[in-house]
Amino acid sequence: MDTAPPAETCADIELFVHRAGAEDPQLVRISATATVRQLIEHLEASPGEDSIWVEERDDPLDLDARLEHVGLGHRRHAHLGRCRTLTVVVRFNGTTKTREFLAVATVGRVFAWATGPQGFALSAAQRPKHALAVRGADHFLDPDVHVGSLAG
Repeated sequence: MDTAPPAETCADIELFVHRAGAEDPQLVRISATATVRQLIEHLEASPGEDSIWVEERDDPLDLDARLEHVGLGHRRHAHLGRCRTLTVVVRFNGTTKTREFLAVATVGRVFAWATGPQGFALSAAQRPKHALAVRGADHFLDPDVHVGSLAG
C-alpha cells in the first residue's frame, strides 16, 4: 500500500487532524476528492482508529464519502479515533463534576460547561482567572484542543 502523500493539485486541501495522545493536530494535505477511508489510510491509522468525526456531527463520517461532500474543506478540523464519546472529569475547589463529551468537543467547550451553570457556576469575573489542565501537566490546555486528543 502506497502511503506517500499525493502530488499537490489545485483540488488539494489541508486538514487539521486531531487524534488521541497528541494535543496538537497534524496538518495533512490531501485531495478534496479523496474519500474518508483514503484519509484514514493516508494518516496511517493505528488499529482501532477507524472513524473520522467533525464537531458539527454526532456520527462518524461515512467511509466512502468524499471529503468535499462531508464538509471537510480547506483548513477544517477533524478527529481520527476509536471512541465517539469520552467522560470528562473536572475538579475545582474540592468538588468533582463529570460529563460525557464527543471526542471532537474542544477544551473551550468543556471550559464553558465547567464554569457555567451546569458546572461550577463561576461568575464572569471569576472565569478569566481559571483554566483547564490535565492532572500532573506543566501547562494549561489550549481551548482548541479536542477532548479526544487527551485520551490515552
